[in-house]
Amino acid sequence: MTKRALRDAGYERRTYPRERTAVVFGAGGGSSDLSNAFGFRGQLAHFFSAKEGLPDGRQLLAQIEDTLPQWCEDTFPGVLINVIAGRVANRFNFGGANFTVDAACASSLAAVDAAVKELQLGHADVAIAGGADTTQDIFSYLLFSNSLVLSPRGRCRTFDETADGIAIGEGVAAVVLKRLADAERDGDHIYAVIRGIAGSSDGRALGLTAPNLAGQARAVRMAYEHAQLSPATVELVEAHGTGTAVGDRTEVEALASIYQAAGASVGQVAIGSVKSNIGHTKCAAGLASLIKTARAIDSRVLPPTLHVETPNRKAGFGTNPFYPNREPRPWLDGRHAHPRRAAVSAFGFGGTNFHLVMEEYARDHLPKRAATVHRSSELLVWRAADGAELERELTRLIDALAAGAEPELHDLAYSLSLRAGRRSGGVTLAIVVASREALPEQLALALELLAGEVQPEPAALKGVYHAAQPLLAGGGKLALLFPGQGSQTPFMLSELAVHFEPVRETLERADVLLTESFPQGLSHYLYPPSAYSKEDQEAQAAALTATEVAQPALGACSTAMLHLLRAFGVRGDLAAGHSYGEYVALYAADSIDFETLLRLSVARGRAIADAGGDLHGGMVAVRADAAATEEVLAGLDGITLANLNSPQQTVIAGSDEALDAALARLKERGLQARHVPVACAFHSPLVAPAADRLHAALEQAGFGPRTFPVYSNPAPRCSSRSGRAAS
Repeated sequence: MTKRALRDAGYERRTYPRERTAVVFGAGGGSSDLSNAFGFRGQLAHFFSAKEGLPDGRQLLAQIEDTLPQWCEDTFPGVLINVIAGRVANRFNFGGANFTVDAACASSLAAVDAAVKELQLGHADVAIAGGADTTQDIFSYLLFSNSLVLSPRGRCRTFDETADGIAIGEGVAAVVLKRLADAERDGDHIYAVIRGIAGSSDGRALGLTAPNLAGQARAVRMAYEHAQLSPATVELVEAHGTGTAVGDRTEVEALASIYQAAGASVGQVAIGSVKSNIGHTKCAAGLASLIKTARAIDSRVLPPTLHVETPNRKAGFGTNPFYPNREPRPWLDGRHAHPRRAAVSAFGFGGTNFHLVMEEYARDHLPKRAATVHRSSELLVWRAADGAELERELTRLIDALAAGAEPELHDLAYSLSLRAGRRSGGVTLAIVVASREALPEQLALALELLAGEVQPEPAALKGVYHAAQPLLAGGGKLALLFPGQGSQTPFMLSELAVHFEPVRETLERADVLLTESFPQGLSHYLYPPSAYSKEDQEAQAAALTATEVAQPALGACSTAMLHLLRAFGVRGDLAAGHSYGEYVALYAADSIDFETLLRLSVARGRAIADAGGDLHGGMVAVRADAAATEEVLAGLDGITLANLNSPQQTVIAGSDEALDAALARLKERGLQARHVPVACAFHSPLVAPAADRLHAALEQAGFGPRTFPVYSNPAPRCSSRSGRAAS
């Protein structure tokens, strides 16, 4: 594990001061399988010889000699934890101090604390901090079982209402620590910066395994004093979080007592535990948490915690600064003047507590790395001179996979992209693949598609697309179409924001530009705290649907998508927008800048929201053309044919009462219709009062020349009873 840590740090081939490298490991947990075997060997003859009538112990030992381990000098590391760090120092020729610490389940975070002090005191220039726990023997299992702390379901359900105990895991981990200035000087990749770490004891407590709120809070408070920063600036906590109902509740209460006093707001901090992923690795648990959190900071992603279905009601979620995060979320931080910050806790059941505070390394001395190379799907692209050549390439890949090749999908996608980019014209094939296991079937389908044995539509449903020639060959043009209100949904573009820097940067910039427009960042509406009830989900959707929020949110997301396409080299030749989407189309054509786009989006949203007053109304999409829709609704007051979306879809707008009547009539005539998720009756007389206010905002904007054509929505014709829609 130390070798892997050094390789990740770039020191597999680079030189570093080995004579000033310290090693501190956290380990313990009682006897290992190896030590138990030696203990059995040593005690068997003794116990059998101590009582008359039993077989001779020496004879029994001779009969099972070949099943027991043989002693040698190198057996010590498997029996005595105090030589673990020494063997690491020996194998890597390190000259700094080496020792092992045992603080029960806080051992590896205690090792980090000791390693940090070695660096701070100048005793070492590099420190290897590690944790090891591979104790999964029968003796340990009996101890935990008799203590009634194991989950009967074998799942660590940290912070869930049904949490019923821990799930034991095994783990070995190591990290490389250096002073920040040294890491900068040496050009190291810096995952995160440790700002403070502190330990405390519970003092006199109720029992060995009982959590102690005061002791935990003491460690948290001391860590922030050491870090010289406020807990109110932290947005992620990796909790000790063993998954016992009382332990989880006590930990949240201890954290809340410090965070609330510092002014942290309700629902500000995502809280989770890596134990929901890998179980409780005991002595290695603290370091597992630190690694997870450092990766989260480095990749700017708030990681999920598994198995939380209903949050523990007694933990105070919803009234304190914490919420269990159930999905990976982009960690947007544009509104803050400080780096992203997180904290890690690890507690030992002997009454010892450690809390560590770390923050993002915000300087760009090295290029930012991708959040992760493992995405939910990859795009594989081929380009060949003709169908026969493409078939040969697909067949070669099929044969390689059948022979046992296991390429990483992201590597395969990259290699194919490079090859396709060097070829012009010809036959093109694209496959959207979610896993290596699914790829052979999709490749076989692609061959059937090339042979004409399957139609393009069924193949496309399975992620396989084919074109006899590039779609833009022969003078074709690429049109960009931007959506309007009604297409917004919480967590839109979240996966792209996790994986792609242009998306994240655009959304963070929107947060900054709209700081004065919303009480919370725009990203709070896009990526709100995890909702665990239908009511919370509906409330989050309603908050985003509000016109004054939805329009700048759509503007930011559409622009983020545009920036991502440009990063991939995709450029439009013309653009259009559906209703509000025209504003983004003008931005795409360089007629307005991003700040103007967002400012107009807010102005448009607020003007329309205010215009409706208490009669906001709504919109309904009808699966019919305009003529058929108008015929069915003839004589019905208060309805406007607002959007002529296509020959098969017409959108009507009006008051809630008028729409209810329209829906009833449409149902009678057998026409499908559904509400559009918007906050008011757009493109209808109900919002017409917004026109003057919006016109003034548009005049102040200062539109520049367009770099390509932008096509406008024509105003639809409306029935005489409804009047003309507001443009």
